[in-house]
Amino acid sequence: MAPDGPLDEPSTDGPGTVMLEAVPRVRAVLRDLLRHGLQRVTTGTGVELAAASQWAHHARLTRVERELMALQAQVDKYLARDPLFRTDAFVDRVNRLAWRLAEIEHHLSDGRTADELVPLVGVPRRRYEPIDGELLVVAVALRTWVSDTGFMGVTAQLWAPEEERMVEVGLARPTDYFGTDPSRLVFQLLNDAIGVSMQELSHGAWHLEGIKLSADGRISLPGDAWARPAASPLSDALASLRCDDLLQVVDRLMDDVLTPIDGGGGAWVYLEPAAIGPRRVDDTRTEATATLVDRRGAEALLRVPLGAERAQQVENLDHLSRPDTRPDGLVVQARVVGDALHLEPVTAVFHDAVQLKQRRRTLEVQLVHLAAEPLGMVRR
Repeated sequence: MAPDGPLDEPSTDGPGTVMLEAVPRVRAVLRDLLRHGLQRVTTGTGVELAAASQWAHHARLTRVERELMALQAQVDKYLARDPLFRTDAFVDRVNRLAWRLAEIEHHLSDGRTADELVPLVGVPRRRYEPIDGELLVVAVALRTWVSDTGFMGVTAQLWAPEEERMVEVGLARPTDYFGTDPSRLVFQLLNDAIGVSMQELSHGAWHLEGIKLSADGRISLPGDAWARPAASPLSDALASLRCDDLLQVVDRLMDDVLTPIDGGGGAWVYLEPAAIGPRRVDDTRTEATATLVDRRGAEALLRVPLGAERAQQVENLDHLSRPDTRPDGLVVQARVVGDALHLEPVTAVFHDAVQLKQRRRTLEVQLVHLAAEPLGMVRR
């Protein structure tokens, strides 16, 4: 499954030409992978994917490089007979990578420059621009994650009214040194100068000053940045994400369905369901599910992948249907996979503040972040 030509001697022509040379080489690796199928992959398959990612790196195809590295990690997981390997996730990643390669080749062949394709190919390092004055942010969600490339982290999703979009602040650590339990990072400080933990940031609203913001909404907190609490317009933040029913969710995702290259990120949505069913565990698909019923009676599955880093989220899924802990609304990450609507429950929302007991403390909160906070310890 070797790519055509050497991978250690990229062309010295312009970046667009180098990209055009790299695309068919990467596509050859994918073609062979699909032709042979998963049953015939070997450790050599991972080596070829790693070599292809090096070529993508030399060609400045940053997003292609990252997708190839993630694909290599999935192949390694399959070879290790990891029970959390999912064929549908593997196929989805291959499909999106094939779409991206086709789009890159199409636009370059039409005469577009490499600079014009930055949204499609990415950049090696994200560019952050300083923000003048303060930026008001309102906490909406908190996610923990473990990547296929050896990192774990926690990310706070924040609504920025002035930007009219979601922005995020994250902490990440290599799993080789810090393990694979990202929930521990929730209680760490964003940095020593600010003196605010990720859990504090994820509740209420904050004025952030001295920060930098990237084009895709990621916030950098330099050493001289600071944060102070603000009046929380949580209702306005949720209204910006609100969908009254599942049909509106599908409408919001329509652009992702028609252009699935970056599919998988989906959309942040706030729903107030009419009912939520009991939790079920599907060992075959390695996921926990519960049925959500909207106000029109339509149904969709809430889905949480199984895994050690998802233990709290899976446990909380069981509490969403219980009368004493059922929230008034949910913030979910919605996306379309194949022909199915996937809703991952991320935040439980209460119209009136509730008491949350955690780590020998009792907090007054309206949001319970399902990945890191126990919904079973909520008292109304």
